[in-house]
Amino acid sequence: MMEDRLLGWLEALMARPSPTGVEGDIQRFLAGVLREMGFEVLLDPVLPGKPNLYALRGKPRYVVATHVDTVPVWGHHAGAGLAVRDGVAYGRGVVDPKGQIAALLAALEGASVPAFVALFVDEEKGGKGSEAFRNPWRGRVEGALVLEPTGFQICNFQLGSVEFEAEVSGREAHGATYEEDRNAVLRCIDLIRDLRGLSFLGGWGITIGKIEGGKDCQVLPDSCKFTADIPIPWGVRPEDALDEVLHILDRYGARYTVLSVDGPVHIPPEAPIVRALLGAVADVLGKPPPLAVMSAWTDAANLSKKGIPSAVFGAGPLALSHTKAERIALFDLSALSEILCSFLERTA
Repeated sequence: MMEDRLLGWLEALMARPSPTGVEGDIQRFLAGVLREMGFEVLLDPVLPGKPNLYALRGKPRYVVATHVDTVPVWGHHAGAGLAVRDGVAYGRGVVDPKGQIAALLAALEGASVPAFVALFVDEEKGGKGSEAFRNPWRGRVEGALVLEPTGFQICNFQLGSVEFEAEVSGREAHGATYEEDRNAVLRCIDLIRDLRGLSFLGGWGITIGKIEGGKDCQVLPDSCKFTADIPIPWGVRPEDALDEVLHILDRYGARYTVLSVDGPVHIPPEAPIVRALLGAVADVLGKPPPLAVMSAWTDAANLSKKGIPSAVFGAGPLALSHTKAERIALFDLSALSEILCSFLERTA
């Protein structure tokens, strides 16, 4: 049964924890698996002990890509391992990305169709893996299917982003002085309020991933630090978005480090890779899915910069990724595997 094969692959992947920075073991395992499936395989060093994996079988038109690193366990009850109950898999990475990889392996095992697979490191940190992407076989890559949890929606849009960390200063004083202009935490709250009002957001929210400041209720804090991810919608130039963000930070005298700036990604609905995906999903689910916007950063950003039209697609809900509740139905992974089989056959 498809679900049995999938569960076997998922168990093998989950048995090899791969938080960002510890991807070597799982990449070596996957290299061996793909060689046994008849692929020519290359492990291409990106960072010390952390190689990208490229695998080629036949002469495919598109690359199927995802990453192998996960975020840390961050309190998931299954830890880095795997728990399965009532047809649902639980564990860090079962949605993002190991369930996607398991579905791909089952598809590749079940049909000897041409395929080019790229498995990247460092997606959850700096994206250095896809930034270093190359085709070692020098053939033309017409597009990329980037596997990420999209709930079976085809994302032909991806938001851009400005990600940064910042620190706002204040001045210490007894807490009962209530001098709000000296309170770094309150100044930081005002700054974040202004960021939420950025003119280019167009209805999208912002993410404040971490905030810390102060030592006690009876001392006005002299420092408050936070990290933020600001989305950039389609039609907004990343340099313009960055300028508006930095103007607000400068107005508050914040010290900051810009971690990344990426423009939005878009490919038209009539692009051949989108049409092939629409047909493949309809083959399995009975109707084509809606086109949608991917709100998270994915390796599609770096591939698009290299002139490779990229669509983002996969099983499972993005909202559960990175959380203590990360889980995915094996039924959904089976459907994804069938869709990938259809896609590969359609584009052979």
